[in-house]
Amino acid sequence: MRLPKHLSAFPSVPLQRPFRLFGKGFEVKLSSPMTPLPDTLLWAAAGMSYLQLLEAMSPDLPRAMKAMWRAVSGQSQLSSTTLANVTRLIPLGEWVELPENPTQDELLASLPEGTAWQLLEQTMRPTAGSDAYDLVQPLATLEAVCARYRELIGLGSPDEAEAMLRQQVGYPERYWQKFRLSMTSMVVIDPMMQIHAHVELAHITAPEGGVNAPSPVLALLDEGRTPLGHWLVRQQKAAGCASLKQLSDRTDTDLDRLKDWSSGRHLLSPERAKDLLSSLSGDIDLQLEVRRYRNARFLSFLIEFVMCSVEGSAPSWDSAQSMVRNRYRELLESAIPA
Repeated sequence: MRLPKHLSAFPSVPLQRPFRLFGKGFEVKLSSPMTPLPDTLLWAAAGMSYLQLLEAMSPDLPRAMKAMWRAVSGQSQLSSTTLANVTRLIPLGEWVELPENPTQDELLASLPEGTAWQLLEQTMRPTAGSDAYDLVQPLATLEAVCARYRELIGLGSPDEAEAMLRQQVGYPERYWQKFRLSMTSMVVIDPMMQIHAHVELAHITAPEGGVNAPSPVLALLDEGRTPLGHWLVRQQKAAGCASLKQLSDRTDTDLDRLKDWSSGRHLLSPERAKDLLSSLSGDIDLQLEVRRYRNARFLSFLIEFVMCSVEGSAPSWDSAQSMVRNRYRELLESAIPA
């Protein structure tokens, strides 16, 4: 039986230096030369693994996924009870042909070919139109483009392959090469920023065209503070506090911790962010601020990714944040309908 392609990741992006804020062992693992694995991106933005996300949806789902993995990799034979649970909990029958009570061989034979993002896109089609789907769908498309690129190269059509790739992602090197960002990093960083810009633009563009609201992402990239520092100032203002000291008193959060999170000395975890937000529940839109936190965390990841990828001397955080901010502004402006 074949092993589904999405179970074999590409090598991690080679870095010039290790991450600090996200941990020295943090790796940007890939599912294609231009797309990070869902686990990598989920950890960068939300501080959780894919299995933790599944567990939040259903405590039984991670166990079913692990059982299916053991069967796929030939480590074990599923019992009839486990097989029934896997079939019930993993909705494969919604998008592949699967008998009502499949055997293990029938279950494994039905697993579709495809990359990680392509499989996620198929399972998430019922949520089309949501922010999550709008992020997943272009990543799935990009993986298909990468696969087609390799196919065209193999067929001896490099010009067609190059034209197709440029149509999808443009010329990111025109911006990043002057900062000595490695090619292997820029072709991962820039498409993620392009996708994020398109999704954000859908929320800040008026129906008749043109932008009718400022970019919340650019606000988190303003000079003077880190993205998470800007996010903490949002909470400070929402609580009617004039300083982090007052926010510390208001939320019963250690002031030194707030300063460390704001300055980028330590990474604000999702658990501590939710604790802080719970203290302000009467003053904020909780769901909105969780999304803003994830934006700030993802931007922090992009900035540190740039710092780890520049060849030669490492840029400062402020310099890397400026690179990300200016490129994101370019991408927003180029995506606005004429």
